[in-house]
Amino acid sequence: MATFAPPASDTSEENIEAWEQFHRAVAERLEWAARAHEYAEALADLRAARPIEDLARELTRIAEESAHSSLDLWRRWLRLLPSRWNPEQRKLLSEYVSLLQMVATGERYDQAAGKKVFRRYYSLFPRVTKILACWAVTSLSARGRLPFEPGFFDLVVIDEASQC
Repeated sequence: MATFAPPASDTSEENIEAWEQFHRAVAERLEWAARAHEYAEALADLRAARPIEDLARELTRIAEESAHSSLDLWRRWLRLLPSRWNPEQRKLLSEYVSLLQMVATGERYDQAAGKKVFRRYYSLFPRVTKILACWAVTSLSARGRLPFEPGFFDLVVIDEASQC
């Protein structure tokens, strides 16, 4: 390691360059010392931290607890939701379910009747989505049963989209 000492002579015009080099060397060593100090503190924090296995177990416990809470909340919401529907909403949903069953079973009607069923089905859909805010369908059943209109849904999640 090279010796580290200030220039031998006093500051003057003749040796200003030597003093500037000394200043840069001091600043560089101070920067390295600060980095070494930060590293030592970070290493001490890391050594004092809980083992990663404990953190993984805690994360798993939290995820399981969250899943159970979410399921419980969902079930409670499903039980409460129908009690909030007024008679008009109940009638609308009943008609929609009947039309959906006709569409899903593919019952054969004459062409005019089939068009009428689908027309009514699609006219009810926007009103039904205001009552039932969340929809889940398979990628196969979406075609012909959901209106593919821009901006109809706020969010669409396609599970197994690679199969579409």
